[in-house]
Order: sequence, then C-alpha cells, then structure tokens
Amino acid sequence: MIKEYIIGREGNQNFKIDDEKFSAVSRRHARLTVDEASGVWRLCDEGSANGTYIVDDKGNLLPVTGEVVVAPTTRISLGGKRYNALTIVAHTVVDGGSTFAPDFDELERRLADLKQRMSKKRNDLKWRRILLALLPIACLVIPGLGNEARFISISVASLLNAVLGSIDDPTTLAEERSRTIVCPKCGRALTDKDVERHCCPCGAH
Repeated sequence: MIKEYIIGREGNQNFKIDDEKFSAVSRRHARLTVDEASGVWRLCDEGSANGTYIVDDKGNLLPVTGEVVVAPTTRISLGGKRYNALTIVAHTVVDGGSTFAPDFDELERRLADLKQRMSKKRNDLKWRRILLALLPIACLVIPGLGNEARFISISVASLLNAVLGSIDDPTTLAEERSRTIVCPKCGRALTDKDVERHCCPCGAH
C-alpha cells in the first residue's frame, strides 16, 4: 500500500504548521510518498516558493530536485535558511511526532562519530603544528642551502602552517556539532546528557 502526504500549511501531514511563524512554508510545499510494502520513502518539492532541502549529517542544506529517497529519520527543511522556515523529521509527517526514539538513536551514533573525529583532529593538529614549526629551523641548519632557498623554504613552511592549521580543526567540528546535534522536535542544541537520556526539555523523547 502506498500512502501520500502533502506537506504544507494546507497539507495533510499529521501535525499543524503555524501560518505566521512558518510563513516560508507554502500551502502545498512538498510531497512524501511512503511505500509500506517495500519500506521506501520518497520526497519531492511541489513547486514551493522557497524550496525543499535535505539536511545532511554535517548540517548542510541539499536542495531537493526531482524525487529523492529519504529515511524516516531524514531531516527536511521547508524554506532553507530563511528565519521563518521549518525543519522537520520525515517520520513526523506520518506519525505526528508521537516518538523520537529512532532520531535519538541516530543522534547517539552521530555524536559518537563527531567526538571520535574531534579527538583525532586535535591529536593530528598538535603533531602537524610541531612538525611545521620545526621545518623553518631545519631550513636554517641544512648545509649548502643558499639564502634565497632558505627564505623560500621558510616562507612556504609558514604558509603551510597557517593554511593547514585551519582545515577541519576542532573549532570547525564544534560548529558542525551545534548544527547537527539538535532536538528532532524543536531544533534546540542538545547536550551530551540530553542525547544520552533520549530527551529534550521540549518533551521530545
């Protein structure tokens, strides 16, 4: 059996969208089709004024063009980066947000992955900075290296230190965390304890 849901301010999703608060959402904004036999969920934009987007694991907005396959825990943005846009989780269209247990399971996995990446980046960054700091010194003591070659080597080493030190550093990953480890119901940034306890002050659990 295939079920079709129109998502929008006049849609048939299982929750109401506030007209004033989420005015970036069109009356008929997007369509979600659920094939219960195969378990495949498909999403497409219905010609909305402000677009439909998938929020990926890093918090980036990917525009929906044509029909795309989504998971029940996929985050969908109706209206993109506009202040009056709405971000929902796919399964809430069907169940109205009666439970967010699968979303918190996904958040636990995502948080563990982020912590592992942050730890690795901090360690890599420490050793990279040590090696790059030693490179100019090595250029000064290498015998037979002319003054011009020394100057170029030191300049290149300084440039690499500045550029490589800013790529995917822990600060960048912390910003990614603030965009992705959020409540599936209200969008509030979650603490480690919130994720661990599978709950949010807004009542999602």
